[in-house]
Amino acid sequence: MKDPALLSSLWRNQAAFREDMAKRGRTAASPTAIVPILVGGDRETMEVSNALFDRGVFVHGIRPPTVPEGTGRLRLTLMATHTREMIGTAAARIDEALTEQGIGPDRIAQA
Repeated sequence: MKDPALLSSLWRNQAAFREDMAKRGRTAASPTAIVPILVGGDRETMEVSNALFDRGVFVHGIRPPTVPEGTGRLRLTLMATHTREMIGTAAARIDEALTEQGIGPDRIAQA
């Protein structure tokens, strides 16, 4: 990488996202910039993904055959250029959308 500051920013952002999720009682698995958040069924996964899109947060819903049946998930990709405000907003909106679907923090830890 030609600009080490970008890599540092990426690591700060992924740490900030995990901290924001932890404050909400949700553990975001994976120590990388690509964060899987387990949802469960296909319908639930896409409803959460669509609810997030409607709130201005673009997070892919991943379903079978990409993942095993019953393990649909959101796949959040953090970037070095995300601001702290964007990260906090994303964490809040993800928590809201999951809660609205009745998806508790215990599922996140299993992703």
